[in-house]
Amino acid sequence: MGCITTNLVRIALRSSVSNYDGSDRLAERFSEAGLPYPNLSREELVGGSADSPLYGSLAELLQNLQPQLERMRIITAETVAMDEFESRLRDAVIETRSQIYGPAQVCAWARL
Repeated sequence: MGCITTNLVRIALRSSVSNYDGSDRLAERFSEAGLPYPNLSREELVGGSADSPLYGSLAELLQNLQPQLERMRIITAETVAMDEFESRLRDAVIETRSQIYGPAQVCAWARL
C-alpha cells in the first residue's frame, strides 16, 4: 500500500508541477548558470513504527492530490476512502513489517 501511495503522489505531481524532476537536474542547472559541479546530498525520512508521523503526512498529501488524480481518471472518491486511509496505510505497513518513505530533500552547493 505504501508503494501504491507513493506512485499515486508521483503521478499527480508529474502531471501538475512543471519542475517535478528539478532535483534530478541540479548538476545541469549549475552548469547552465556557469557554476562548478555541485556537492549534492539527499535526506529522506523513513518510518514504519505505529507512531510514525509519515502515515498522516502521506494521507494528507494524497488527499490534497485527490482532485488531480480524479481529473486524470486514475482514482475516484469511491476508490480511495480518504477518511480511513491513514489507519489502513498504518495497518498495512505494520502487518507486512515494512517501511514507508517521506519526500526526499535534495541539497546542492558549490564553492566559488
